Parts: sequence; structure tokens; C-alpha cells
Amino acid sequence: MVSEETMKLLGHGNITTACSAVVNYIEKYNPELISQMLPVISTMTIFNKEEVVIFDEVEDSLIHMNPSFQKMFFCNNGILGRRITYLLNGDGFEKLARGEQEQFEAIRSKYGVKYHEILYALRGENQYVGIYSNISQVKFDDSQIDLIKRQTLEHVKELQDHQISFSQQLAHFLGKNTAQSEDLVRQITDLFDEEKK
Repeated sequence: MVSEETMKLLGHGNITTACSAVVNYIEKYNPELISQMLPVISTMTIFNKEEVVIFDEVEDSLIHMNPSFQKMFFCNNGILGRRITYLLNGDGFEKLARGEQEQFEAIRSKYGVKYHEILYALRGENQYVGIYSNISQVKFDDSQIDLIKRQTLEHVKELQDHQISFSQQLAHFLGKNTAQSEDLVRQITDLFDEEKK
């Protein structure tokens, strides 16, 4: 059982975890948070709070999901070996795979669940770790709202870049086809002119 004192500490920005993936992430990307980490009082309670998935880059498939993740996303080990996109949005994993980022963070919604997604690469193992937190009942603070705004702006920019690129390709294609059509009309006109002579 988690003590009342621990619950008070957890409510003040402290972290407690039995999950090595979470500890690894904090040590690697947020070492300033190590001082906020508390010892685990109840492994079972904490294990049920963290949702973790591990994705293998080489096999391009899910290789691990803990029970909390399965419960949160209504799935089971039957989907191990499938691509992450079978279950969730794969944008973050794709950015890690392309080397654009070493870590990725997003707030998303799927299957009626609003969740916070933190992804990071384990380059030496060719794996990516996803840590998911159900935030369906959480009120957003300013940093989370800023994250959502940044994500929205990124998606808008990606869409705009795609539309511009598509428009440029379409204009090039239309210009090329128009030139070819003009050339064909000129050739046909020349043929008719030669036949008249």
C-alpha cells in the first residue's frame, strides 16, 4: 500500500517508479529530476500506473507491452510482432527512426483515451521505448497546453509544406504536359501542311 505521506509527496511533483524504462529516461534526458525521485513503496501500485511499450527498429514491430499499457489501449500480447501503427499513431517513432529527434513527446487521444506519450531511442539496442500516461481526467497546466499548441503548429506546418510541395509538383507536371501538347499540335499541323503541298 502507498503511504499517505508518499501520496502527498507524489502530488508535489515528485516521481516514484518501479519501471526501469522510466528511470532510464529520467537519467538520460532529465537528470535534474533525479532528486525528485522517491523510493517505490508498492511495486504493484506503481506498476499499474505506468504504461510502457517497446518497439524494435530492426524487426519494425512491438516487442513488449506491460499489463497497464494493454489495459489502457484495450489490447493483449496477440499484437506483439505488429507495427506500432496497428495500435497507435506512429509519427513519434518515425521521427526517432529517421534520427530527427532523440526523444519525442506528445499529447494524443485514441479509443476515447487522452494520453501523454514520451518516446525515446535506445540506439545501441535498436529499440524505442514509449511511456504512456492516461490523462483523460487531468486538467492541463500551461506547459501541457503549450505542448498541444506546439504539436498543432507542427502539424499545420507539415500539412502546409506538403500542400506547397504538391502544388509545385502539379504546376511542373501541368507545365510539362502543356509544352508537350503544344509540340504535338505543332507536329500535327506541320503534317497537314505538308500533305496539302
